[in-house]
Amino acid sequence: QYYEKKRACYESVGDLMGVKSVEAKIGAIRAEYFGDGDNKEYEKLRNIQYQYELKRYREQYESSCQEVGKNARVEFGTLLAQTLMNLNRCIEGERLMEGLATFSRRVHGPEHSQTRKMESIVNTCKQRIVFAWFMGSKGDKFEALRYEDGGDKIVIRGPFTDFSKRNIVEETTFTVQNDCIVPIDGTPVICHG
Repeated sequence: QYYEKKRACYESVGDLMGVKSVEAKIGAIRAEYFGDGDNKEYEKLRNIQYQYELKRYREQYESSCQEVGKNARVEFGTLLAQTLMNLNRCIEGERLMEGLATFSRRVHGPEHSQTRKMESIVNTCKQRIVFAWFMGSKGDKFEALRYEDGGDKIVIRGPFTDFSKRNIVEETTFTVQNDCIVPIDGTPVICHG
């Protein structure tokens, strides 16, 4: 009901991009809750929504950089970075948020809620999580630390179940062949061709 009202508001002002974004959101919700259990339709609609949001927030961010005050730039930049992360474009989101977080720390201070929110987003962007299968490990989560031997091997630390609640002291560091791991969406990789 909320999104249908939001769609009506966008229609009343002639914002076609907003209308399409909300329709994709409504479709994604319907596919998730009323679908036949197949997440492909949900993922497709969610991706459409994120693409519309990416275009919208990029335009708003670029406009705010030229016209509006720095607080609006921070707000639109945060929305843009979160959308980039949703599209698994974490490096772009991380670079944008690092600059905005530095600005927010300087202007608002390190304890301000906006600064903390941005630092949380930066930390999420920096997560390099992989699933690993080796020596008895059956698809456990590990943090990817670095590549070695020209990208043939990867150094990982773990295992853990929740990145935010991990105890690094209890984790072990391993060096494994890169074909023993599968990175989660958004984790940067080195491609050899």
